Formats: sequence, structure tokens, C-alpha cells
Amino acid sequence: MKQLDNIAITSKEITDNICYELGQTDSYIRIAVSKLLKTVGITDITYEQFGILFVLSNEDGLYQRQLAFLLNKDRPNITRMLDILEKQGYVKRVKDPGNKRIIKIHITPAGLEKVELMEPYKKSFQERIEKGISQEDLDICRSVMKRIRENLEDSCSQQI
Repeated sequence: MKQLDNIAITSKEITDNICYELGQTDSYIRIAVSKLLKTVGITDITYEQFGILFVLSNEDGLYQRQLAFLLNKDRPNITRMLDILEKQGYVKRVKDPGNKRIIKIHITPAGLEKVELMEPYKKSFQERIEKGISQEDLDICRSVMKRIRENLEDSCSQQI
């Protein structure tokens, strides 16, 4: 039961709702990662901007459209975040040599530095999230979340 200023949220219609649980979990992950970013001295980028750097550190040279798809962001949002990251020197846009109309996004050494600052904390953060949960339960959780996402994809598909 969740408490707020001595007021208990007891409505099962709220607390037993899968959307409520997923939303709350997402919020707590965002808050925890944002705090961790500040703890390691990363104060000039947001959780979402860090997500872009993390993806590019693992798969550099993606198209903006691919990044938008992977991070489930619309074009204007991903463009705005990339503009900010480019201004800060963390990413650069490079025209694809095979097709000059297509622009690839690359992480810069300064962007990689930001991701590397978080590396020592990645394992302990993951352990904190998974504490007390069996591997079998984690596998079931991933499978169920994937099915929920697939159930919603058709009705929520964005033009990216």
C-alpha cells in the first residue's frame, strides 16, 4: 500500500492496474537514474538524453529514425534532444556517404566519456533493481512486458 502524507491509496482499481504498476516503475527508474547521473557529476544532460548516448555507445552511427524507434520517441522530440546533445559536443551528425540525404548520428569522445562515467555503477544498479527476484521471475516479467508492448504496438504505432 502506497502512502502519501498519511493518506493510504487503497483503491484496488488503481493499485491492481497493470498500467499503474508499469507507470510507477518507469517513474522510479527515471528518478533513480537521474539521481545517479547527478551523483557521478553528470548534470548537463537529462535521463532521456543519456539514453541516446547509451544507445549510440553500443550501436554508433544510427539514423535519427532508428534512434527514435529504439527509444520510442517522435521525430520532433528526438530532433530536439539531438540538437542539444550536438550543441554540447556529445554527438555529431554525419551525412551517409552512400546517400547524402541520410544523416547518421555518432557519439563523440565527450559523449562516450559521459557513458563511461556511469559504467562502474551499471552492475550495482541492475542488481538493486533485481534484488530478491529469481531469474525465472525476471524472465517471466520480460516476456509479459514484451507481450503487453506487442499488444499495444498496432494501436500506438507512431509515424517515425
